[in-house]
Amino acid sequence: METALITGATGFIGSWLVEKLLHEGTSVTAVIIEGEEERLESHIKNAIKIICHKPGEIFEARGLVKGVDVFYNLGWGGVAPEYKNDLELQMANIRFATDAVRFAANIGCKRFVGIGSAAEYVYYEGLIKADTPPSPADLYGAAKISARFMSQQLADLLGLGFVWAIPSSIFGPRRNDNNIISYTIRTLLGGKHPSYTKLEQMWDFLYVQDLIHALYLIGKSGVDRKVYGIGSGTHRPLHEYIEKIRDIIDPSLSLGIGDRPYPHGIIPSSCVDICDLVEDTGFKPAVSFDEGIKNTIRHFERKIK
Repeated sequence: METALITGATGFIGSWLVEKLLHEGTSVTAVIIEGEEERLESHIKNAIKIICHKPGEIFEARGLVKGVDVFYNLGWGGVAPEYKNDLELQMANIRFATDAVRFAANIGCKRFVGIGSAAEYVYYEGLIKADTPPSPADLYGAAKISARFMSQQLADLLGLGFVWAIPSSIFGPRRNDNNIISYTIRTLLGGKHPSYTKLEQMWDFLYVQDLIHALYLIGKSGVDRKVYGIGSGTHRPLHEYIEKIRDIIDPSLSLGIGDRPYPHGIIPSSCVDICDLVEDTGFKPAVSFDEGIKNTIRHFERKIK
């Protein structure tokens, strides 16, 4: 992979992916919303090409770049829990995804990599695979499903290589929204009592650097029209992860496991099948949950200080 273009390069996953691509010797172009380029660290900003566009209007950037090997579409607003049922925001995400496919085709891109979510399959009890029936629990998950199928159909019409990636739950430094990992760490470091459901569901957490390595491999050697699950391959009840975080921070702290009911009375799940990913790309997770969560806790501790 000699050249790559990324939307969402200033976000949690995007910032890590830019660093990975540069480390691998890939020439990177970042298509960024006007004003957000200031979020890039100076050494990154000086190492990549930056193209700015107005919010939601990626086509303004066409004609400024040609001949890209891989287009990573990470541009998505409303990932944090408090925005997942914002209808207008999620509809705009679908439109942005299809505009990104047209943009990629117009610049002669060879492969488009779209990023989905386990939120597309929240109520499926088994391992999420390419043919798993969707079962979203919110507008965010439904929008991801819509974006996937509309983007794939459009890519076919335009003759563009297309891959869809479905990460499990991702954690690590720089993720600052109110997901369960961040919520737990912030609350416990603040000496407060976090509240949860019974956390009985099977879960798969993947450290961000493993996700980024998988995305790099998919861009480089993935098979077009495939849907790849990206995870650690390890599945445990969610409460075990939360208890591990508590034990690392302070074993004497209380956890409110069972304080809250399950939404809609249904136990969710977040475990993906990584067999195709391993077979096609040689991916192997390298960072254990214990190692990754210690890195993440240190990140939050530094922010507090």
